[in-house]
Amino acid sequence: MGQAVPIPTNERQRLLAVRSLNSIGSAPTPELATLAELAKGIFDVSYAAINIIDEDWQRIAGQAGLRIGECSREMSICTRVVFADELLIVPDLAEDRELKTRPYVVGSPHFRFYAGAPVYLENLPVGSFCILDVRPRHLSEGQAQNLRRFAAVASALLSLQKANLVMGLAHDQLQNAAITDPLTGLFNRSALSSIVDGALHNAICAGQTFGALYLDMDSFKAINDELGHHAGDEVLYEAANRISLSHQSRRYRDPHGRRRIRRFHSKSAQCAGPGSGLAAAGRGLSRALPGQRQGGPCTHQHRRRPRPDHWAATIGAAEQLRQGSLLGKA
Repeated sequence: MGQAVPIPTNERQRLLAVRSLNSIGSAPTPELATLAELAKGIFDVSYAAINIIDEDWQRIAGQAGLRIGECSREMSICTRVVFADELLIVPDLAEDRELKTRPYVVGSPHFRFYAGAPVYLENLPVGSFCILDVRPRHLSEGQAQNLRRFAAVASALLSLQKANLVMGLAHDQLQNAAITDPLTGLFNRSALSSIVDGALHNAICAGQTFGALYLDMDSFKAINDELGHHAGDEVLYEAANRISLSHQSRRYRDPHGRRRIRRFHSKSAQCAGPGSGLAAAGRGLSRALPGQRQGGPCTHQHRRRPRPDHWAATIGAAEQLRQGSLLGKA
């Protein structure tokens, strides 16, 4: 029969902080494991660990001594530390009314002593820095204070690791922003050197063909000049959306799962990838755009005055057949 788990009043906010640690929740981290090893030696105990209390599970962020697996929250002693939000010391687990029947007390490793101090993230208790031993014992006031200090260091390490994670995500976002057009969300001109050139090099090295589609929006200047840049932006956004949808549907039909690289900048767009299937990709792109649906340039007749929903496009293609050789296609 399951044990009742005490739930803090700030559980929802606490779990949000816990979930932000998911990058380190799946396995112990070296820094926290080293800290646990240091605590094990200083307190002369069988086991030391930094445990994170998730909604239903206790996860080990770092441990030293006996190798112990993760357990359900209801079997955890550290959940008591999180609930009380204060230092907890149990001199003899075998004498505790609720804990004396726990499997790790009556069976291997036969723990008898437990002490744990809260570990914080964003001022919320997310876990416990705990020490356990196979013999009953007491902690002096000085030792208890040292355990709190270990918990404070563990809290700082968790905060640092989360900050590094956020910085890493921000770095990735900045890199992506540098090669992405903000209006259309497609790759911009800078992506040619950082992505397409590399893909072309890899295709050549692997002895594969490589192709590129180039789409040019005819008379786009007339739309900007006569209807304004706002109308031009609408045309760009709609064209990019159609290109993206064409790209996605083509990807799912590609048995080789080859990646198509798209670029959209100003009034032109490119789609590049392995040369195989280039013609089919071009036909798919032309079908996604207004105008003719079979063969030749994709065109649409303008009315007397340009409109955002009436525009023309021409698709060109080039395919690299062998190193240093490009075959152009109209």
